[in-house]
Amino acid sequence: MFELLFVIGLAVTVGIVILALKLLAFAVLLPVKIGVGILKLVFWLVIGLPLLAIGLALLTAALPVALVVIPILLIFGLLALPFILVAKAIF
Repeated sequence: MFELLFVIGLAVTVGIVILALKLLAFAVLLPVKIGVGILKLVFWLVIGLPLLAIGLALLTAALPVALVVIPILLIFGLLALPFILVAKAIF
């Protein structure tokens, strides 16, 4: 009888210790996770926004050039196609 009470008491004690350790870990890890989240936000603000602005500026500058150059390259490709097919057939 006393052995059973001892085992039950030991199980309850171990359960309480595990819950206390989980609570302690949560109390330590939660501020760390919040701090990492704030650090990610700061990195995004400091690095991400300027990169976004530079990318949009480059896109704005390159878009008219791409709209003119791509059709010209397509026309040159269509003009070169018969010569490429003949060269493939011969060689």
